[in-house]
Amino acid sequence: MRNPLGIVWLLVAVMPTQSRAAELKVLLPQGRAAYQTNERIAVSVVRSDTEPLPATDLTMTVSGEDDSQLVFAFPLAAVAAEGDLARTTDHLSLNGRLLRPGKYTIEVAAHGAVSHDAAARTEIEVYSHLRKSSYRIVHWGSPATSEQQAMMGEDGLGYNLLMNSRPPSDNMVRAGLDFMGSCLMGGMHQHDGRIECDWSDPYVTGGAVQRAMVRAYPYRTWGNMIGAHLHDEPGLTYAKHAHTGQFVPYDVPQQRAAYRRIFGEEPVWYDEVRPDQPESLARWTAVNDFRLGFMEAFWRQARFALEKMKPGYLSVTQSQYAWWALFQSHKAFTIVRGSGEEVTVAARCLAESLEPYDVHCTIMEAADVKTRQLTESEKKTWTSYGGGAGDTPLANGFDLPGPAILIGNAQNNPVLAAVAQPKKWHPEMPSLMPYEPDELVPGPGRAMIGWHMYPIGRRLETVSLLANDARGLREAVGTLMEVVAGLQPLTPLAQPSRSNIVAANKALPKPPEADLAWQCALPDRAVSIDTQGDRVVVSTLDGSSTTIDVQGNIVSRKAAIAARIETPPAVNLDALPKEAMLAGRIAKWTAAGAQATAVGYWGGTLQVFDKAGNVRARQQLPQDVAGMAWHDEKLIVGLADGRLLALRIASPVSGE
Repeated sequence: MRNPLGIVWLLVAVMPTQSRAAELKVLLPQGRAAYQTNERIAVSVVRSDTEPLPATDLTMTVSGEDDSQLVFAFPLAAVAAEGDLARTTDHLSLNGRLLRPGKYTIEVAAHGAVSHDAAARTEIEVYSHLRKSSYRIVHWGSPATSEQQAMMGEDGLGYNLLMNSRPPSDNMVRAGLDFMGSCLMGGMHQHDGRIECDWSDPYVTGGAVQRAMVRAYPYRTWGNMIGAHLHDEPGLTYAKHAHTGQFVPYDVPQQRAAYRRIFGEEPVWYDEVRPDQPESLARWTAVNDFRLGFMEAFWRQARFALEKMKPGYLSVTQSQYAWWALFQSHKAFTIVRGSGEEVTVAARCLAESLEPYDVHCTIMEAADVKTRQLTESEKKTWTSYGGGAGDTPLANGFDLPGPAILIGNAQNNPVLAAVAQPKKWHPEMPSLMPYEPDELVPGPGRAMIGWHMYPIGRRLETVSLLANDARGLREAVGTLMEVVAGLQPLTPLAQPSRSNIVAANKALPKPPEADLAWQCALPDRAVSIDTQGDRVVVSTLDGSSTTIDVQGNIVSRKAAIAARIETPPAVNLDALPKEAMLAGRIAKWTAAGAQATAVGYWGGTLQVFDKAGNVRARQQLPQDVAGMAWHDEKLIVGLADGRLLALRIASPVSGE
């Protein structure tokens, strides 16, 4: 029927929306410039003019730094002016799987002419999603900032997975890092360290899952977000025993209450168990089996919600099966509409359209939806994204009777704002919608649909229909009806009307690698490398002193007291050109020779500069660098595994 979100591909699909006078603008609505080869790259093009926009072709040119080029053309419909402005936003999507890793310039042209304004072009970077190993080298609870994330990848500090406590950045993609949020729910045995919060308590588990979902939603479209670490060291709680007065992990009130709800009888008290009586012991065993099931049940709840958000998403806990479509599971909805006549009409139309499908809706205005009021019993153990109970909907949730459809936008619908407004939950957290909504996205006549579970309320599923005008609202309603009717595909891809591909015709400049002159094995890793005439003397961690001649032959070896591991000396890079230093690497060693300076980075990358600052050699060594020194024209490098290499740098090294 229609294209709801206006999401298009490369194989690219196009859709209308709004921009400025004879102006083109390119947006990256996912809010980043670095992408992987396992994801779609969303590109939005805004056209505007003070006159009506004619029907024309939109040409998108994607140019690689290796002179490769992709050119696609898409037919665009005419757009009438509203007042003194005609504006439309067309949404395209590049398939990163079909792009070679590299840097690209995206330029668009329309209205019959190319705009060379910087706003009509943008730069993107594409990196491989393949890692060097499927074995995970994890930085757990990583506090790395954006700048530090650039240095932590496989060729830097050696990690390929961050369980990060800070928001991800483009530098994670550049470094070749996958990520999973760390402790998205929190830590300590009891939730938030509150002894009264037991994992058998639905008020507790609901708040924990809500927190995980809110923290996961903004990044679910990232190709390198593979899952979530949920909670650190969870365990059932302790309580003062009603009979003995002892502080014990048995007969916790919440657990006893759950047992009564399920079995309709009181569980045996632990101080009344008689181990020598089979019947008493059997009852005690049944109670403990029941108690232990709470942790497993809780992980199933979390897995259920996370898997619905992003199929295949890892919760590093437990699988959950047999989840069902929203409209198969629920037949009664509250439509929460924003203010304004256009939204009111759209809400009424949606309710009427859903009725034949046995989906019955009650419409209420968003301004009338109140914060959920907690009972005194709920307040005792209530947990939320920000901590405990409060007087705000972000803490308590909205007071809605069940699943809801939110319609409008963040400006006219305060309930929808909870998932659509950037920084609503945290100053560094973007919107929970697929793209960052603003006046240009989704754009005039366009809509965005989002599904959420938990952010609006406990175990509450919501569908958000976000649009900024009447046409967009109609588009949203129509698309949701396609969902209910089971029509596929919801956003059909529009092939370009013509396309052209130019193959790469030049190789990107790459410094040569140094030649291996010789290598030998040391008894341990090098801690110092000295040159003495035509000899190289290496002290190793085990205390040995090894002398090597110019051909790499071991001349002698002497034992000594084991050496202390010293902190590498401070690295001074002032004499080297900053623009030529490797981004995303931390320099560990430098060795200055008569004609060249070598820089060894953490992770084993080596660069050699001549006196003019030109890079004469660059390569990835098989191990981290333990020390370096020049011997005549050879660079002697000790590796962390005990190997000693003599590298010959391509001549000359004087930068001629």
